[in-house]
Amino acid sequence: MNQQRNELPATNGIVLETKDLKKIYMQGKVEIRALDGVNLKVEAGEFISVLGPSGSGKSTLLNMIGALDRPTSGTIMIEGQDIGQMNKNQLAEIRQHIGFVFQYFNLIGRLTALQNVELPMTVKGMNAQTRKEKAIEFMNLVGLGDRVKHRPSELSGGQQQRVAIARALAQEPRFMLMDEPTGNIDTRTRDEVLGLVKKLNDEHNVTVVIITHDAAVARMTKRTVYIVDGKLYNTHEEAIDAEQASRVLNDEKTHIDGGVPV
Repeated sequence: MNQQRNELPATNGIVLETKDLKKIYMQGKVEIRALDGVNLKVEAGEFISVLGPSGSGKSTLLNMIGALDRPTSGTIMIEGQDIGQMNKNQLAEIRQHIGFVFQYFNLIGRLTALQNVELPMTVKGMNAQTRKEKAIEFMNLVGLGDRVKHRPSELSGGQQQRVAIARALAQEPRFMLMDEPTGNIDTRTRDEVLGLVKKLNDEHNVTVVIITHDAAVARMTKRTVYIVDGKLYNTHEEAIDAEQASRVLNDEKTHIDGGVPV
């Protein structure tokens, strides 16, 4: 599988980088710092997880690095291009370099598995014969060469997620961005899917970023960073210290506000 494309400039092996990334919302008069100075660097060929509990800022970070939303401040670089300076059409173009895999698969029910995998190539204007051949290649790569004519309803959850991975690969992405990719499948199937992703990383050098709350998922990646209250930490010890400090602060606020959590 050839993962290299020519539309984006080469940047010394760094496919994704954020610098002092912030996203601030206003909830009434209260300022919510969903991301608070996130610095993240992902090199080509990495298999990395971003681990954090609900409300930690994971989804916001996903939206930022997936070019789905704009930061309040800071920089997001994809292959050396600052996506914060792009217009809507340019952002749509940059998303064609990202292979998205979501928790709920997001397959189109009326289409066969093969047709679902063909979709990204159809959008790019690839001719029918070429995209069919490449879609079959990707289906074989994820171990579903015998399921090309099946519709999503005829596939198990793990098989549907494999189709979603094949569709992401059809983007020939600079990196694959996975949002809780095993949250809707059982533990055994989770391990099978992650084993496939690890194989794609090992054997085909696919760069993978997994956003997850599941420590078992994170343990299967080659590097883990931790997000707590919108801040990113490189070690588990730093994340634990941050969580403890956050609990102390919240306890103090609760006491000051008369026992009502804020």
